[in-house]
Amino acid sequence: MDQNIINPEILKTSTFLSSLPDPQLEWLVKNGKSVSLESGDILIEENVSQDAFYVVAEGDFEVIRQAEGKEVVLAVQGCGQILGEMSAIAEVPPTATVRAMGPSRVLKINRDVFNQLISNNPSTAMNLVRTAMLRLRNTEVMLNQREKLASLGTLAAGLAHEAGFDGVDVKACHGYLVSELLASFTRPDSRYGGSFENRTRFLIETADKIKQQVRGIFVTGRLSLYDAVPFPHGFGVSQKGSDEPDLAEPLRLIKRLKEIDFPVLAVSLGVPAYQSHFGRPSDKPLIGQKLPDEHPLVGVARWLRLTSEVQRAFPSLPVVGAGYSWLRHLFPYVAAAMVESERTSLIGLGRGSIACPGWVNALAADGVLDPRKVCVSCSKCSQMLRAGCAVGCAVQDAEVYQSEYREARKRARQVRRTEQQTAWSAGRRRKRKA
Repeated sequence: MDQNIINPEILKTSTFLSSLPDPQLEWLVKNGKSVSLESGDILIEENVSQDAFYVVAEGDFEVIRQAEGKEVVLAVQGCGQILGEMSAIAEVPPTATVRAMGPSRVLKINRDVFNQLISNNPSTAMNLVRTAMLRLRNTEVMLNQREKLASLGTLAAGLAHEAGFDGVDVKACHGYLVSELLASFTRPDSRYGGSFENRTRFLIETADKIKQQVRGIFVTGRLSLYDAVPFPHGFGVSQKGSDEPDLAEPLRLIKRLKEIDFPVLAVSLGVPAYQSHFGRPSDKPLIGQKLPDEHPLVGVARWLRLTSEVQRAFPSLPVVGAGYSWLRHLFPYVAAAMVESERTSLIGLGRGSIACPGWVNALAADGVLDPRKVCVSCSKCSQMLRAGCAVGCAVQDAEVYQSEYREARKRARQVRRTEQQTAWSAGRRRKRKA
């Protein structure tokens, strides 16, 4: 800790102090105390009484509360934010701990100094009350939402266990909730955004809660290694200005998942709603998406390379690789080579299994697959999935699923027309304004 003087101009960024004239800000700096902290230092401790509160001048602080025996990050507060005001003024123990996330500085304001301040500036007191009320409301909403989401996961796992399943898969890919949270770099003020620890928090907490409350079931997941969405909106993507894969964070997360006893891990690539070919190399794109510049074999090779990197990094963790369907009847040879060379432990086949559900038995019996009965990589099943229709193979099971595909195509074209009309209308409005 030191006594470096804080520039009064910094305090103008605080909603709490924004109404103060310059002489009052200078008086506050003179009568307050500058406090410096390093990463991990505790500024305020839960349930420990204090007679001062703080204004952040530099750095970031995480606000933490113990809930269900675990540390819950309620918020991250930065420059201009006030900390510990409610407990100091009301003379009650604080309900949360405040910890520095890096080198930081705050202005410490004792209760006596505060009383002198508000006696001369009633508007400052009103700003403080508004800030305190908003913070209480946000904290309550956040904790309630967290509890509801975690409870839904536990409920689903319990139902799966009752139905006879041995394990559950927490989906952490393809742009769904957990996947979005893993990529929430632009939400530093959220307990589920910004830092790696915050972005991975919901996945870790949900898996842990399921294991605690649903006995006899294992928890695993399907994790996106590479969203193929440019940083800062994608997970597993280079943060250096390119859209190339970077497995630094996915490998770090997998290490954590292994520590909490994930017995097996399936991996995936891409966000289908953005560019489906990263996860599903194919010959035809979905309606509304362009045919990619790369050959499908490039996508298959990417799948094999990234899966191999994960398996080699964690040789004792069974990794489920995918991306084989485009290879049609030849995929068993590539899959066998991947397993034999210890680049993956298990093989996942999605579209190929939709087209030929009996491929395992056929391969075991004949040693080869009939090229007339395998997936032809036409994207029709993906189109049905995206449209919310019943999903099947419109080629191999045309009698059943061709009508579903026609409906899916109709819906996709309707959506496409609506998007084009909206874009056209927006363009006309911009022209009128210009």
